Amino acid sequence: MGDYYATDGALVTGGWASPADVRRVLADVETIISGDRYLLEGAVVEATGQVQSLLRARYPVAWPWGTGAPPADVRGAVARVAAHSVALGRLSATAGSQVLETLRLERDAALRYIGNVVRKTAHPDLPTTVDRHRPAVSKPPGGEFGFKER
Repeated sequence: MGDYYATDGALVTGGWASPADVRRVLADVETIISGDRYLLEGAVVEATGQVQSLLRARYPVAWPWGTGAPPADVRGAVARVAAHSVALGRLSATAGSQVLETLRLERDAALRYIGNVVRKTAHPDLPTTVDRHRPAVSKPPGGEFGFKER
């Protein structure tokens, strides 16, 4: 099995972020969780649920990115919320107050971004396809009941 925190690693099962995404936000995550990877994965799944519940207001039927990985900015928002959740449960009030404050600000910014996506003032970086918005125009009718050819 490869490096758990590999930058090209898979998303957490049932989550929208990878361990590397959380490590990008909280560099000492391995020390904070004391090797308890289930704690980290649980925080990612919990943060994913929180972000999904907010995004359902804008995307009630399906996610615009399909069933694959969400855009990097949405993954980053999930990672910031998860990092705060992990740190909140593990750091003491005195030793980690500066770290917790920084992570709280990061989490608040991430949730504000998701709120802006819901209000349509921000837009996730969705993959573009050539024919996504191509108009469906049929061939004009010809012959006796349509346009007569000249």
